[in-house]
Amino acid sequence: MKEQLQTEAKDEATIYQLHRGDHRSDTDGKIALEVRMAIREEGYKSLKTDGFELAEATFERLYEEVGTQSVTVGADEDAGVQSGLSEVWHKWNRGSGKESEAFIEAETRSLEVGDLVEINGTFYISAPSQWAEVELM
Repeated sequence: MKEQLQTEAKDEATIYQLHRGDHRSDTDGKIALEVRMAIREEGYKSLKTDGFELAEATFERLYEEVGTQSVTVGADEDAGVQSGLSEVWHKWNRGSGKESEAFIEAETRSLEVGDLVEINGTFYISAPSQWAEVELM
C-alpha cells in the first residue's frame, strides 16, 4: 500500500501556449504559424525519432505560460509522462468533459498543435495525435 501511494505522487505540468495572431499583419503570428506548419509536416514519427529543437529565443518570444496542472507520472517515467500529457490534453480542452478548474480559471483557449507542456524539467510539444520531446537550444 505504501509503495502504491509513492507511485501516485503528483507532479506539476506547466502549460505554454504558442502565440496566435493574424499571420498576415502580425510578425509573431506569422512565425507561430510557421512553427505549427513545421510540426504538422514533420509528422509524429519523425518528431519521435529525431526530436524537435526550438530556439530559446523563439520560445521566449512566441510562448506564454498560461497555467499549471497537477498530473500523475508514477514509477514508470516514460509511460507516466505520456499518461500525464494525455491528462493535461483532456483537462485543457473545452468539450472534453474533463476540463480542470485550472483551465477554466486561466480563461484561455484549448491546447492545439505547437503548444508545450513541461513536466519535471522536460518540454513536450503537442504534435498531431501525440506528444514529442523538445530540446530548447
